[in-house]
Amino acid sequence: MLRALIRLGPLNNFLAFIVAAASAYLGWRAGGPPALTTLACLAAVTALVGWALSLHQEAAARSTGVDRTARDLAKILARQWTTAARQRGLTDPSPIPVAWQATGRPIAPSDADVAGTAAVLDPAWESGTADDIAQRWRRIPSGRLVILGPPGSGKTSLAVLLVCRLLADRATGGPIPVLLDLAGWNSRADRLQAWIARTVAAEYLKGRTKAGADHVAALFEEGRLLPVLDGFDELPAESRASAFSALNDAFDEPSGTSLPLVLTSRTRAYETAVETAERPLERAAVVEIAPVTAREAATYLPGGEFAARNRWKPVTETLTAEPDGPLAKVLSTPLNLYLARTAYDTPTTNPAELLDLVDPASLELHLLNAYVPAVYGRKHSALAAMRLRPYEPSEARRWLAYLALHCERFETRDIAWWQLHRSAGAGRLHVAALVLAAAATMFISALEQVRLGRWDLIIPVGLVLSVLVLVPSAAVGAAVIERRRVADLPLVGYVDLIGRLKWMKSRAVLVHGGLVFAFWMVLNENWMSLQEEPTGWDLGPVSEIGGAEVRRSFANGGTAAFAASIGVGIVLVLVARRIFSGFDWVIRRWSREARVVGQHPTPVRMLRTIHTTVLGYALFASLLGSGIAIADWWRPSLEQLVLWAVMFIEAVAVLWLVYARITGVWAFALACIVLAIRGRGPLRLMRFLDDAARRGVLRQSGPVYQFRHTRLQTYLAEQT
Repeated sequence: MLRALIRLGPLNNFLAFIVAAASAYLGWRAGGPPALTTLACLAAVTALVGWALSLHQEAAARSTGVDRTARDLAKILARQWTTAARQRGLTDPSPIPVAWQATGRPIAPSDADVAGTAAVLDPAWESGTADDIAQRWRRIPSGRLVILGPPGSGKTSLAVLLVCRLLADRATGGPIPVLLDLAGWNSRADRLQAWIARTVAAEYLKGRTKAGADHVAALFEEGRLLPVLDGFDELPAESRASAFSALNDAFDEPSGTSLPLVLTSRTRAYETAVETAERPLERAAVVEIAPVTAREAATYLPGGEFAARNRWKPVTETLTAEPDGPLAKVLSTPLNLYLARTAYDTPTTNPAELLDLVDPASLELHLLNAYVPAVYGRKHSALAAMRLRPYEPSEARRWLAYLALHCERFETRDIAWWQLHRSAGAGRLHVAALVLAAAATMFISALEQVRLGRWDLIIPVGLVLSVLVLVPSAAVGAAVIERRRVADLPLVGYVDLIGRLKWMKSRAVLVHGGLVFAFWMVLNENWMSLQEEPTGWDLGPVSEIGGAEVRRSFANGGTAAFAASIGVGIVLVLVARRIFSGFDWVIRRWSREARVVGQHPTPVRMLRTIHTTVLGYALFASLLGSGIAIADWWRPSLEQLVLWAVMFIEAVAVLWLVYARITGVWAFALACIVLAIRGRGPLRLMRFLDDAARRGVLRQSGPVYQFRHTRLQTYLAEQT
């Protein structure tokens, strides 16, 4: 019991004490049952004890929370990037060879600057392969490394291998590497450290709580976090200069010790940023990925199979004979090597077709064009072995092309399910959702008025409830939950929807709740009857908590009654907020995501969790509301129990509509329907995206999907 009170926190316990004490006082003033007053007093004392204990435990929890965050983060990252490396083929027995060496361009600090306080810089860091990237990084005194290369050269793959190696050896006490897509950073609006802390907490710590971001920031300060920032070149061109300056300023400590980081970028974009800033990234070693040689390409393409060697023989002989020819030039990048091997993987294909194309641009387009049909043209027996679903190559290509166009249109690499409605007709979808919600609310209100025999109130009550309850709730929820990226999404669904709001927005929600309650009291037959019976305990204990003053105000009528109802409504919203925060623990345990320890968030798991949690909140709120109603009856009859069941089902329906609208589930469901009707996507879109990730066409980046490479995304978008 005490542990549960401490978990609620000081603020929750203090508010619970205020509400319980006020309830005890109101019950005593109204002459309510002594048992209810006693129970409220006990609740107030309990909340007061919990408040004191939680204050005492809060400071100690901060230090232990950072260590726990470090352990959880390392476990989640290890699972995620080990899986990602396997899906990318980086752990194959014969992976694509990737070598690198120190750059000779004038865009790197001097060896003395890189060495810093070290007596001499170990020359072993100046070259290496993908297998020893982690060892070479440890030889850099500052821990700051920049990886450069042309498009498709394997920069991200090298960063993934670095993360995997460092996590595997983390038992030695090294920092925790976190690979982040730098394209999600707005250097003009967010400080780099704050953005990293918020993004890491959101993507890997199951929520966007301030405590998670604070713990990540503490890991920064203690040197226990290594940010691996991927894709400097994917930032908007006009913001790269400010981003580069922010990178230098963010990790330039006054003490003279620079915090470690790893940065990947296309060579030309980084070179331009250095020239604009007129200084390199301080104390950072800069390396460039070397092109794959013709001999290495000839060894990789057959894959070690005897039959494949015969099919690939004309190509491998040409590569050996013409190491500087157009074919060798195209196959000098890991991306094109992967495309070529995938396109001609089946025994019925003829790789010698590549020899008919002498122009490098035509060769690259041919590989891109053959990629999707090859990936989706496998036989059903192979699909079953790989747990893949059969899709027609032409349909898959059309759907992928639309997704690529969506990314290009909104200048992003993320295929986020909560954003797909934007390109499917966002305005029409929102209008349809709100109309459907309003219609459902009016229908449920009509059932209630028919039950009461108030036929004349069916339309006015339904309209008022639709306008005051559902439409504003959905609009406010959509407005305050920003969905620019994962950090602004209800990531695992068990976020307190009201508690997440800023204080100013919370006040708006409180006023809205008070107005809804006041209008409901005016229109509801039970409260209207108060004008005839302003005293007594006829409304039951729960309604009595509203206060005898409210009943007297309704007896006198006028503005005072309405104002008193607004006050009661605000109190009820505050109480509901605290109740939902406490019940949040139950929701977390019920949801699928919370039961799986140490798993990184995936798009499928996140959507499933939000579905489960939305239903959980609806069920809980409905039980709470209908339970309050039945408590007012004291001795319910069979007819009243049936009525309670009807009210419960109605409440579940309404609240599911509200929560689904707020979390974006509605928009995604409607987007799937619209895209399926237009032939731009399958009806079960999430299943298709998960399948594409298993095939290697897409990759998972936290709770979003991305195309394997930006070149593939650009090509598919051009084919739409």
